[in-house]
Amino acid sequence: MPKNIWDAYGDLDENEKIIENPSETQIINATKVTGRTKKGLGIGFFNAMTLKSEAVIKDTLSGAERNYTTQPFTNYNIFVFDQNLKNNSYASIINTNMIIPNSNYTANVTAAEFLLKNKNQNYVFGGSAGLSQKYQEQVDTDLGVKYNFEMAKTGGKFRFGVSQDMVDDKFDSNDMGFLLYNNYMSTEAEVSYQILQPYKNLLQWQIRFDSEYENQFNTGNFMHWQIGMNMFTTFKNQWDFGFFFDMMPLGEDDYYEARQDNQVYKIAPAVAGGTFFGSDRRKKISFRAFIMYWTSNSVYNQNTFRARVSPTWRVNDKLRFTVTVAPSIRKNDIGYVDELPDTIVFGRRDRKTITNTFTTDFTFNDKMSLSLRARHYWSSATYKQFYNLNTDGTLLENDSYNENNDINFNAFNVDMVYTWRFAPGSDLLLVWKNSVYDFDDEVVDDYLDNLANTFKAPQTNMFSIKVLYYLDYLYLKKKKH
Repeated sequence: MPKNIWDAYGDLDENEKIIENPSETQIINATKVTGRTKKGLGIGFFNAMTLKSEAVIKDTLSGAERNYTTQPFTNYNIFVFDQNLKNNSYASIINTNMIIPNSNYTANVTAAEFLLKNKNQNYVFGGSAGLSQKYQEQVDTDLGVKYNFEMAKTGGKFRFGVSQDMVDDKFDSNDMGFLLYNNYMSTEAEVSYQILQPYKNLLQWQIRFDSEYENQFNTGNFMHWQIGMNMFTTFKNQWDFGFFFDMMPLGEDDYYEARQDNQVYKIAPAVAGGTFFGSDRRKKISFRAFIMYWTSNSVYNQNTFRARVSPTWRVNDKLRFTVTVAPSIRKNDIGYVDELPDTIVFGRRDRKTITNTFTTDFTFNDKMSLSLRARHYWSSATYKQFYNLNTDGTLLENDSYNENNDINFNAFNVDMVYTWRFAPGSDLLLVWKNSVYDFDDEVVDDYLDNLANTFKAPQTNMFSIKVLYYLDYLYLKKKKH
């Protein structure tokens, strides 16, 4: 996705609309080289280049069109060195580098990771450390750091583990990775007990308890404390069942939702619970299901209901169909809306999200297969009340704010891949991707009407051919001699 794809919407003048905004950059080169030496050293290199991506904006009155650059020409590089150690242990180093020459922008992230296991493979000790660097003309260089370590007993009926993650307020790996947020220190612990051998009507059974404490890195301020448990079992008839329970007894101090440094939003204590179960996957028709309910102790009567149902029809050993329906209803959800010169505006809204996915796989033979995945994501938010966010993190009703912030967002994607293994370890892939994105401030209640409106939005189609050819160095060396 282009780095500044959403900025195009903020650049619209009155009477303008976006008629084209590609959701994927156009790749003109992608090269990957990997291998491993006799001593277990793995080496990998990846390079890719993408052309400039532009959104097309049209004036609805004059008909004039203009382009908005969502990402200039960009070069990507990845280097990896991975050393195998005894007992299935390893140590590795990775570097990612993104360069946008026209913007004089460089994002560089370097990280090291290790995992050590004992001879019986039932105890592990691991960790990682990373450094992010951002360079841009006339802007101070950003240097960020992170680390993680874990110790765990991973074998036997009784197991346990402890870990800690730290990401400072400058670390950012999102140019060639994903980081939801930074500036935190999180400490986790868990214990579990499991039976892995058949017992009466059970094939396996497990119960786990966990706890997490998180605080801000740069201030040490409390963020949240979560405790939970879950149980999972598989019966001899291959049905499985489980349930879980989580709670935040002290509530949460959210330092991210306000979009302003060190501004907190106080969230009341909350509890959540749910169940999941599924039928025998060996049958021609099977299903998986998940149900969850969350409620808060706040005065706003907040609650969330989520579910997911995935029936699968295995026609035969070559053809399979799966449909997944996943609704989510959040009543009186509260979050950021706007920032005014003298205050931050929050809003209370009802949010509805429905994700429908259709997947099918067809295997022609041991060398050729075809897969298709179609996904429709629909999310809407209808606002009921606005508030000012106080400096202490509480809310005060704001009856003068009357902007329309209702949201109706749709994303429809189709991915179809034909794979032909024409030689050992070598594949030819034909790929078709179709994407439709629609964003509006008028919420549509009817699902079919909403879907019809989505298909009227601009579509992006991408066709690609990918060839992977495996060269066996030892075989070539033998042929040479």
